[in-house]
Amino acid sequence: MQPKRASNELKQVPLVTHRQISYKDIEACQLPDELTDNTGVIRRPIAWRKMSDGPTFAGPSNQ
Repeated sequence: MQPKRASNELKQVPLVTHRQISYKDIEACQLPDELTDNTGVIRRPIAWRKMSDGPTFAGPSNQ
């Protein structure tokens, strides 16, 4: 799997180890769309939910 973008700063750091993380690994680490605590319900924004393509205005996360 090729990365969609890369950090120029990170490219200049000497490589110690490198590991590809699969989408399945990332999905397994996600919290559910809705959590409840002592204060109430916490909901993930709709654009961040699992079945969402995300906002159409989203740009690179490093900008």
